Amino acid sequence: MEYDTVKKAVKKVHDTFRYLNEINMGRYAYENIPTTLSLRNLVLKKRELISANKTSLANLANHKGSGKSLSEHLIYSRDFLQESCQHSPTMEIAISCLNEQLQQIDHHIKELENDNQKLEEEITSLYTNSHQSLSSERYQIHAVFVHDGAAAAGHYWAYISIPNSDEWFKFNDITVSKETSAEVHKESEGGHLKSAAYCVIYVPSSQKNHYSEAEDFEVNTHFKTEVLEDNKRFEKEIESWLNKKQNDNCLHVD
Repeated sequence: MEYDTVKKAVKKVHDTFRYLNEINMGRYAYENIPTTLSLRNLVLKKRELISANKTSLANLANHKGSGKSLSEHLIYSRDFLQESCQHSPTMEIAISCLNEQLQQIDHHIKELENDNQKLEEEITSLYTNSHQSLSSERYQIHAVFVHDGAAAAGHYWAYISIPNSDEWFKFNDITVSKETSAEVHKESEGGHLKSAAYCVIYVPSSQKNHYSEAEDFEVNTHFKTEVLEDNKRFEKEIESWLNKKQNDNCLHVD
């Protein structure tokens, strides 16, 4: 949520927020602060390289703000020369050079993407492999609560993960269904829909099965009485509604 100074109203933020299925909290533990700080400078340097690579990729994808990639511009030029009626050795050399440049650009893009993937893996490795204590506190995702709509109104539902499976339970009012992990992320990461997660719950990964069979328990007497009385009131409302509907039908027939 944020305040819109132009409209002078609160608005819901729909920016993309990607969460992980498992997170490592060891680096944030108090006893690991010195170790984490010592690794932070290394991580920052790698993040700077990743940012520079992303900038290069963005420039290649949107050449000089044209909305088209550099490769698309070169392909257009090459195709124009190939379709020209005037073929000459000079033109053939130009076409060959353009094809070579296209191959070099494609190779460069793959290099940048691979470099970023490698850098991300190195960052993860710094926190997981270099010091065992930094990877000791691992948590796996358990539930995602979703809101669909605007700041002032909307609809809520929840996803609960099914252990050792790619499936989730979706609790949407009275409906319970199964969804895949991909569908859960699609509906809860924001960016393109009005729905987005507002709460993500994790549980310790050491708890392989955080579900347990329901056990009999004693319900508070006051609460139990209140529920029973509320059920009786609801039954009377249904009975009254059915009687009214029957009377209305009789009047309509007469």
